[in-house]
Amino acid sequence: MNAPEMTNSYRDKEHLTLYKDEATFVDERTVEIDGERISAEKVVVAAGSRPLVPPIDGLNTVDYMTSQKALYRRDQPDSLVILGGGYIAVELGYFFESLGTDVKIVEMMDSLVPREDPDVASTFTDIAEERHDVYTGYRATAVEAQGDTVIVHAETEGSDKVAVSGDELLVALGRRPNTDALQVEAAGIETDDRGFIVTNDRLETSADSVWAQGDIADNAMFKHSGDYETQVTIENVVHEGAREADLTAMPHAIFTEPQMAGVGKTETELAEAGTEYVVGREEIPGNTNGAGEETCLWIRQGTRCT
Repeated sequence: MNAPEMTNSYRDKEHLTLYKDEATFVDERTVEIDGERISAEKVVVAAGSRPLVPPIDGLNTVDYMTSQKALYRRDQPDSLVILGGGYIAVELGYFFESLGTDVKIVEMMDSLVPREDPDVASTFTDIAEERHDVYTGYRATAVEAQGDTVIVHAETEGSDKVAVSGDELLVALGRRPNTDALQVEAAGIETDDRGFIVTNDRLETSADSVWAQGDIADNAMFKHSGDYETQVTIENVVHEGAREADLTAMPHAIFTEPQMAGVGKTETELAEAGTEYVVGREEIPGNTNGAGEETCLWIRQGTRCT
């Protein structure tokens, strides 16, 4: 079912009223939509997130795309500069490179996919450098257009500078919550220093009878984790339960070449938390499937598998 079909199906439901407009909080359990105020005994905030576009000098003067539009374009760019080296950036970089686009990635951290364990991130970065021009440790300072070319100026902490050019620019520097559009402060909903809604394990916010789930609560920010949180929310809101969301073993996958996957916390996170853990390694070529692969990575066995 596509989005228009889903929207139409909602309109036909007897006990559901669909409003297609922006909502803002007026008080704890009242929102305003196009001048109309709507109150409820219980409120669930599941308004998601949007691509983060930082105030880089000159960025607002050039045409650029984000992950929302990248796969809807009708033509393929000959060359593409990607700002960011996280999950979205490397997946879209692999996608466009596989089609023949010359991809260049600029990432301010020392490796791509910096949320992964350092050895995993470092190995993946080495492999990515065989496919793309990769500039790790470079922070974008300015963007400009010269004719049909977009140029990203970036520099390291040591002031080494580089100018990376391409036909198109993709900004993939993470995501930001839609709490600002909702004006959640009017409801007394607590947010963290990045604007994400703070919840307890039952997904309750600081406002009475208000729950939050999904990207806007920054619990895991995956489609499957959002589905799981929906189950928890339904049980607690509709059935008045006290179910706690357990995201400690939430899996994730990165669809690149090579593919990556993980379950639970990274070794870095465990070390920072002072948690005891054991690391085991198995070279992938040591099994039947791995023997047929060109790339040699590993499986880590223990609290987390990558």
